[in-house]
Amino acid sequence: DAVTIVSMLLASIIFALLVALFPIVNFMRKNLLENLSASGKGVSENRISKALSTVFVSGQIALALMLTVGAGLLLYSLAKVLDGDFGYEPDDVSVVRVRAFGADYRDDDKRRALQAQLLSQLRSKPGIESAGLSGNYPTNSFPIRTFSIRGYEMQDGEAQVSARFKAVSDGYFETMGLELLDGNYFTVSDQVTNRRSLVIDKATAERYFPGESAVGKKMGFVGDDTADEDWPVVVGVVEDSKQLGLDSTEEDVSFFYLNMAERPTGQFFVVVKSKRSPSDVTKIVEAIVHEIDPRVPVLSMGSLEEILGESLARRKVLMTLLAIIAVIAVSLATVGIYGVIAYSLFQKTRELGTRVALGASKLAILNYVMKDGLIKALLGMLLGVAGAVFISRLLAAQLYDVQPTDPSVYALVCLAVLLITMLAVYIPARRASNIAPMEALRTE
Repeated sequence: DAVTIVSMLLASIIFALLVALFPIVNFMRKNLLENLSASGKGVSENRISKALSTVFVSGQIALALMLTVGAGLLLYSLAKVLDGDFGYEPDDVSVVRVRAFGADYRDDDKRRALQAQLLSQLRSKPGIESAGLSGNYPTNSFPIRTFSIRGYEMQDGEAQVSARFKAVSDGYFETMGLELLDGNYFTVSDQVTNRRSLVIDKATAERYFPGESAVGKKMGFVGDDTADEDWPVVVGVVEDSKQLGLDSTEEDVSFFYLNMAERPTGQFFVVVKSKRSPSDVTKIVEAIVHEIDPRVPVLSMGSLEEILGESLARRKVLMTLLAIIAVIAVSLATVGIYGVIAYSLFQKTRELGTRVALGASKLAILNYVMKDGLIKALLGMLLGVAGAVFISRLLAAQLYDVQPTDPSVYALVCLAVLLITMLAVYIPARRASNIAPMEALRTE
């Protein structure tokens, strides 16, 4: 937002002024005659300038490494999300929202009749492979609630677990491509027999009914004092899926699918499997609904793939922003390191010239300069890794299936930063190794 941008600009300006102010103050405090006499004595670099050189080079490397590690973790996390198994097939699935509110739809029977007519007519249209209804947005569910299992005894130390749930109609699972592992999907007969039913996910079945079928078990959001005939019956088990978005990391929360026919919602989402475009599907749904009741609004939500992509929008923005900052930081660090090393070698011109005059080879001069740069680089990387560990923990909530201290990301970033740093050092070092002894000795 505007406050964040202004704050970043002010911080950048203040930091730039401080960086520029330090050498000015340092210069004003010095005596020009002392500088000239120091030059005449051949003093190429004092301890303060050496320390500043180390601080500047190591600091830039540390900052660049921290930001690059953060960007690398987010990029790796996004790749994991996109390569993950959603549990359902979003291809060729369109989503349309219908809102049947008002005095005419306060009764469950009227809502149920509207939904039944809509599905019946929709499935008969050319190009429509399958269709179903959901009481929630495709990447959302009803809030978490604790649930009970008829006849189940909690083990010592076992905590009461919770479940998210979603009301869906017959045809929903087939349209979403949710694989049936045991039992059956919801059918119209469930409504006819007035049987309370539910479908659970694989994780719930394996956790509470290991080694046996969950079909026929009674469980749900009811208490032990509920009459036996009022307990919902598990009619099927489906594959686990990401109902809270592709990057959901919620654990230890079961998922229930309730039969929408038992308690139809006023607002519902129509999911349609079809090769036709989302706009065409919306027009078909709208025509059917308005034929039944012209007052009921119909809104297009687009394709399921687009909706799933939107669930990653925040992650993508954060990753892009951090990546841009990391690229800028690495670029500035490279230029800064080059400048500091080049200036440092300029101050050492007489010293390097003397070494060459005394018989030092070009390779020896190159190794001398590169060794100095490598020490500063390693110091900066050490500080950068420590800072990156702290920053990455702040990003932990944005990471999916990636540890904040993932060794592969740290190793790759450290190697990249080291190579870039050595390149920035090598260019002035190469130039210094070609210095002419007499020209260096005449330098004042």
